[in-house]
Amino acid sequence: MGLPAAQAVGQPPHCRKTRLHWDRDASGGEWLHQGSVFGYRGKEGWAWLSRENRQLWMWPAPGLSPLLRHQGHWWMRSRGLWFLVHDGRPWGERFLAEWGQEGFVDPSGARMIYSADGQRVGIVKPGVGAILYDARTGRELGRWSDDQLPRRLQPAAASRAPSF
Repeated sequence: MGLPAAQAVGQPPHCRKTRLHWDRDASGGEWLHQGSVFGYRGKEGWAWLSRENRQLWMWPAPGLSPLLRHQGHWWMRSRGLWFLVHDGRPWGERFLAEWGQEGFVDPSGARMIYSADGQRVGIVKPGVGAILYDARTGRELGRWSDDQLPRRLQPAAASRAPSF
């Protein structure tokens, strides 16, 4: 299935049946289900899920790391670090010095920054610009080209090593 398609897989339907059977979710997705094990059949293929100790895990494809569902999003663990799966790509959380706050970074250099109240999220792509979204609904609130963005001061590197 791969990460892009796996991101569309939501929560399996709540069902108390223990024998093997099919369920449909509210969006029409098809789920093969037996106890705490689920198979989701999507346009891209199958994803396999299991619920263990109240945590939902997904195996989107052979060779890919399993994903963990947490706070409404899929997360992937690699080399001991957790990455948010967004737009089918893993984003790492870190402190963004140029913005003075925590955010997420994509391997391309794009940044995802939430407002202090968590109500809005901005996606900043170097050389392209930024888009501001309502974090709850996903509705676009604004768009700016790279030239319209304020230039953030980068910390200057020391010109020589300090003496001790």
